[in-house]
Amino acid sequence: MCRIFVARTQVKNTSDSISLALAQNLLFFDEANIYQVAVKIAENSECNISRIEKTYDSINVEVSKILDFSIIDKFGFDGSVIYSSSSAKIIYPWDEVWDNCKNFKFEY
Repeated sequence: MCRIFVARTQVKNTSDSISLALAQNLLFFDEANIYQVAVKIAENSECNISRIEKTYDSINVEVSKILDFSIIDKFGFDGSVIYSSSSAKIIYPWDEVWDNCKNFKFEY
């Protein structure tokens, strides 16, 4: 039972790390290698990327990990999979949220 909680924490931390790293890359317009970054983080945690959704102002990531229970395998089960999803919202400095946008009214 303890292995499930350890794996759950690991999968959650991995999905959080990936979503934050990809959001940072998008914020600085480094979009070319975001999938390689995600794969590297997932591999370091022995997890798999199930889904990555990217928009202009958000990142959604789903990460999975297969648990191998040798006792359960004897009964014909293939094991269990733990999933975790994380998202990050990107607020660009020029968005109206920061009030850095200057709105001009052009009159002709």
